[in-house]
Amino acid sequence: MKIFHCAVVLLAAVSKGTSFGFVSTCPRHVMTRVLQNDSIVGRQASTLKMNKVDREEEIRNKIRELKKQGKIKPSENEQLDSLVKSRSELKLGKSAIDDYADKLGAKLGKKSRAFGMNLPTASTKIVSGAANVEGAKKPKLGTLDEDDLIELDDDYDDEEFMTEVELQQQLEIESEIARDAIDTLRRNIDDKKEEEMSEKDLMDAVSRALLKTNFKTTREKTREEVEEKSTSPAMSAATASSVRPTTAAGSPPAKTTSGVGGSWSPPTQTDEYKPSKSGTWGVFPRPKSISQAYGGGKRVGAGITNVNSNSNEVGELLRAFNERHGIEVQSENDNKEIIDEALAIAERAMGRGIYGVGISALEKVTQYCSTKSETGGNVFLNLAMLYEAEGRADQALSLYRTLAKSPNEKIKMNADKLLYGLEAMRFMRDEAKLKDFSRKKQADTFIDATGFKDMSSKFDKVYNTAYLDLEKGQYYRILTENVVRSTREARQILLKAVASGEVERLKVVQALRSISRHFDDALEEEKKQEESKKVPVDFQGRPIVGPLRTEGNPLVNSKGLDNFVLSEASQTLENLAGEWRLQLMADRTGDGVDFFYNTTLISQQIDTVDMIYSSTSQGLRSTSQSGGIMFDGENRILTREGAKAYTGGSGGDFFGMFGGNKSGRGVKMSNVPQQVLSVDSVLLVTRAIVKVSTVDNVKDYYSVWRRVDRGSMP
Repeated sequence: MKIFHCAVVLLAAVSKGTSFGFVSTCPRHVMTRVLQNDSIVGRQASTLKMNKVDREEEIRNKIRELKKQGKIKPSENEQLDSLVKSRSELKLGKSAIDDYADKLGAKLGKKSRAFGMNLPTASTKIVSGAANVEGAKKPKLGTLDEDDLIELDDDYDDEEFMTEVELQQQLEIESEIARDAIDTLRRNIDDKKEEEMSEKDLMDAVSRALLKTNFKTTREKTREEVEEKSTSPAMSAATASSVRPTTAAGSPPAKTTSGVGGSWSPPTQTDEYKPSKSGTWGVFPRPKSISQAYGGGKRVGAGITNVNSNSNEVGELLRAFNERHGIEVQSENDNKEIIDEALAIAERAMGRGIYGVGISALEKVTQYCSTKSETGGNVFLNLAMLYEAEGRADQALSLYRTLAKSPNEKIKMNADKLLYGLEAMRFMRDEAKLKDFSRKKQADTFIDATGFKDMSSKFDKVYNTAYLDLEKGQYYRILTENVVRSTREARQILLKAVASGEVERLKVVQALRSISRHFDDALEEEKKQEESKKVPVDFQGRPIVGPLRTEGNPLVNSKGLDNFVLSEASQTLENLAGEWRLQLMADRTGDGVDFFYNTTLISQQIDTVDMIYSSTSQGLRSTSQSGGIMFDGENRILTREGAKAYTGGSGGDFFGMFGGNKSGRGVKMSNVPQQVLSVDSVLLVTRAIVKVSTVDNVKDYYSVWRRVDRGSMP
């Protein structure tokens, strides 16, 4: 019904050449509305010939049809009236609601409409009773649902709805105007008569007329607005600058300035498009052509670059940051081939179980790598795994903890997993003290699985290595009586043993063995300490692992081992300088000891500056020799090389054949490389470096020399 009302008003406007405020200025909207409702307009146009009574009946029929379709909702007053009607048909008395409404209406009167209430008054009762028998109030037009309004016309603006009575009055007034408008249109379109115009032709004619009239009106109105804005002095500079001036083709653009004395040319205004209120593309006016008003996109050509001027500076800062934090290391790129080769060697060594070779290969390239880069992370991760396989768990843990903070996610994840496994194993073994992680448990499990435990029961004779026959304990008693319990006691024994009978031979051997054991312990501790100092470093010279865990200062540890002091290598070499006389030589085990100090003269002179030596021996045959010396400071080994021997006298060969030449044996063993066990201002104790098993005995294994004054020996 609302659409029909709009169509009639539009027809009237066309006939008189006027435009109304509610008519849309957009020709597209007018055309859409008319075409969508062509059937309704056609039917209403055919009923313009009806008289007043027929027209009212048609309107009522249309209202009833809309009610059936649910497009007109009954108001609260209508529901109340229907309830009153139903009660009156049933001849029921007034309800409490009706009584209250009558009282309230009598009291307020016509003022009730100001409060939004439609209460019955004395005048309304008389009018309603005389109007019709039903007494039901007419519903208002405009109670359609919001969805129905949007479905009928999405772009139609909200307007005030009229009641049914007002609509009837308006239609009656406009019916004559509409009839005249249709007659005028029919006369203008090929002089066709009303009987010859079909419903479709009539609709097309109305549409064309509306489009033509509204387009002219809109164009004139837009032109006036543009001229008014362009001539207005209040136009803002921002609006003027946002629109680009258009110039003729081939002519240079006009120069415009905003300074004093400059000229200013207003830019050409472009048509604006104002979206509807219910549209989804915004509600503010905008130019129809964005490209024409504001220009196109970026123009790329000769001499134009898309690179930001600050991008190069940002790149340089980023590279400097990565280099400063070790993420990108130039030394890794310069030595990439060496690093790749070391990784390949380590991989092959790990697969074959030669862990020391892999460690040596990787430690040589750590000086070029960083723990935070990808290449360096792979190097240090493989090195840590080799440390763990080699048994150097402390160094492996230190590397795992460092790599767990790497910015490389892959290196960080692998280091975390390896660190967790190693720490968990050490915790269960050392702190939790679980038997399953103890060495004894693993050994017992292996013995039980292989059957070695019961193997001895298959033989007739079973030997217990810890058995000692106390009934025949003479040798046991001798051992206990000759035990040397400290280095100090051993030194006193050696100082006293200058001749046979001064000290028991077995006790001399025990003293030498005690010094040898303490020397081995001290030397091993020193090597561990030196190894802890040789820590691989990264590309910045920083150690990649922490120092190895040691028991403490090696000097203190050595003093704890029966007060044995192991001198440094340089100090040992310095103490070797001088003249020495052979005091005795002893076997590796047993009680074999030969004394030389009072019977046979064998001496040697060592020069540690020129690294040369000379030795002499006097007896039945005199012998002298000289040559160079080499000293291994790490193992304290003294080696003679390039010796030239000179002999004199006779009879030496005869006594040497029967073993009676002690001086010959002494000179021969002194030419064998000797390991310096202890050297001070009085005594020099050495042992021969020979390849023997732990159970074999070696004659003249230990040598004890006593210092003499320079020039005192012939």
